[in-house]
Amino acid sequence: MAKPYGDSERYDFILEAGHRLSRIQVKGTTTLRNGRYHVNCHRRTHGGLVPYQPEEIDFIVAHVIPEDSWFIVPIAVAQGHTTLLLAPRDYPLTPGLYGAYREAWHLLREIDGGTRPREKPLRRAARTRAGSESYGPTE
Repeated sequence: MAKPYGDSERYDFILEAGHRLSRIQVKGTTTLRNGRYHVNCHRRTHGGLVPYQPEEIDFIVAHVIPEDSWFIVPIAVAQGHTTLLLAPRDYPLTPGLYGAYREAWHLLREIDGGTRPREKPLRRAARTRAGSESYGPTE
């Protein structure tokens, strides 16, 4: 794990998992409105709200403080939204749009962050002529 120097990046941490680096934006909430926890997933620019984009971050990791629950949401899922509405554990209706991402820590270890079906796992290939390693699908 690494933290960017200064406060100019959109992400809070970089997480290394295998051969993949993920940009993580961490959010916390105690705000419960209309039965759902609200998590801001935007930045402010010139007085307006701008949702995070895949070019800026890979995951929003949201901590629902009263429940000590974590939601690991790929930005591809949250893209275009300025607020995530997270259902409490005991919510009587559906788990909501992001219920599948509660405690979904495994997404940080998957090759594509869980946004596509898994392909063949990567394996270390032979060294190339330049001496660097290349990676490709296993047979």
